[in-house]
Amino acid sequence: MAVAGVGVHLVSGSYALLLDGLYSAVMVGSGLVAARISRNVVRPPDRAYPYGYDGQEALYVLFRSLLLMGVLSFAAISALSTVIDYAYGVAVSSVRLGPVAWYSIAMVASC
Repeated sequence: MAVAGVGVHLVSGSYALLLDGLYSAVMVGSGLVAARISRNVVRPPDRAYPYGYDGQEALYVLFRSLLLMGVLSFAAISALSTVIDYAYGVAVSSVRLGPVAWYSIAMVASC
């Protein structure tokens, strides 16, 4: 889904699909990290982690939240930039909706 979102963004010019693709990429990456952390959390305390591995979960949530805030900030700044450009009379490129429709159908079917 992440690759499809970014790919269709490149074809269509839709920044909403870029946001969707980046969000999906963050979720895939965080899912892989979460799987590793879930294996660590059940381990007993050892010399390296005398209080246990539970703190890794909090760090995971922190960094996932920071990544999502970065992606959403990028999207908000990009959208605001487009609105400002339009307000000053700069030509804003239109979105080609054909690929967006196929992307939407494929994502609904896959989910």
